[in-house]
Amino acid sequence: MSLISGIDIGTGAVCVYPLLFANMYRCKMIGTEIDSDSHESALLNIKRNNFEKLINVIRVDKGTVLRDVLPENNVCYTFTMCNPPFFDTEETMACKLKGTRLPPRNAPSGSKVELVVDGGETQFVSKMLEDSIELKDRIKIYTTMLGKKSSLIFLQNELKKLHVENSTWTEFCQGRTTRWGLAWTFLPKDQIDLTTAPVIRTSGARTQLKHKAKKAPSEIVFPAHSDITKAEELVAALKFWIQKLKIRIDELPINEQKSNCWGCQLMANEDTWSHERRKRRMMANQNSPSKRPRLNVSVEESCEKESESSISINGGSVQSITGSFLLCNLVAGEVETDDKEQRLKISMEFESGSGGKNALETLRQYFINKLNLREFMKGRSSDKKDQKRQRVRKKKKLLNNLLHCDNTTCTEKL
Repeated sequence: MSLISGIDIGTGAVCVYPLLFANMYRCKMIGTEIDSDSHESALLNIKRNNFEKLINVIRVDKGTVLRDVLPENNVCYTFTMCNPPFFDTEETMACKLKGTRLPPRNAPSGSKVELVVDGGETQFVSKMLEDSIELKDRIKIYTTMLGKKSSLIFLQNELKKLHVENSTWTEFCQGRTTRWGLAWTFLPKDQIDLTTAPVIRTSGARTQLKHKAKKAPSEIVFPAHSDITKAEELVAALKFWIQKLKIRIDELPINEQKSNCWGCQLMANEDTWSHERRKRRMMANQNSPSKRPRLNVSVEESCEKESESSISINGGSVQSITGSFLLCNLVAGEVETDDKEQRLKISMEFESGSGGKNALETLRQYFINKLNLREFMKGRSSDKKDQKRQRVRKKKKLLNNLLHCDNTTCTEKL
């Protein structure tokens, strides 16, 4: 039998945590419960699992947290655990679950007795904190779970007011639901130092991961040519093509005196640029000789039929889908490269949309075709591949040299 013993405040009808502790660690547990039906159900579950010698569930009065629960034998308990009622009134709980829709994923589940108490979780845990001041080190570590970040901040301030410095907190994140855990002790830090205990605090980490996961903008960098010689001409051309594609433009405020750039946010409700590419390909196929017979259908008629038959439900046609197909930011202007040569640049950053990042890439390719940059971009891609191959060859050559030389020679080379 384990020397560890714990107290589960408000154990509930299932008495799940004492049963788990008893089964996994063979430790003694005390459970408290104010509801008579839940108390009887908990005792029945303990009996079914043959843990009467390890678990004892005590029926307590409303308002009792820890005081009058511990037997008067000066036995020291290892820890307390508590999942306090989250709400101060039934109306507050009803507001959380209001509506005919399915409850949100972070909605509470439990009986009214388990979820509602006067003053909510802050008052309940404050009472637990008051009891801990009286009990002191009869319990080594006091812990509780909290449903609101504001409750955590309030109780941390209460601990500071009572000069309880040996404490810590953590987060419990599962799916979209976040809860907080608070722990404190009156033992000296040379026995238990909660300030150095391992914790999980994922909010900051999640934010950092989101920033890291954010993909770099998709760019087109090219030298000025006969069609586009400066930034003003590039912007005028982009505006013309974007309006032709029936894409909404919301210009972004950019200080033109400090930056020779034009910025906007684009919102497309459908894919209009891929149709343009199909038209161009079909025109090219019609003008070139083909061995296979073709149906006598015009390019415009084919594209119209394609757009009309996008979605069919019960014999009907749906022309538009709720929500944007592509939402992205676009910045165009002049940029100075490493070789001090002035070049033009289009930078596109994906925000959202049902078309995903693939829609952004196809729009980027549309601009490349309109700017007559296909051959230039292919050559640039080939140059990058050649540079990568050269770097790989150099690494392989260096590795072979290190593998086939003796220690003295390698030392001299290094």
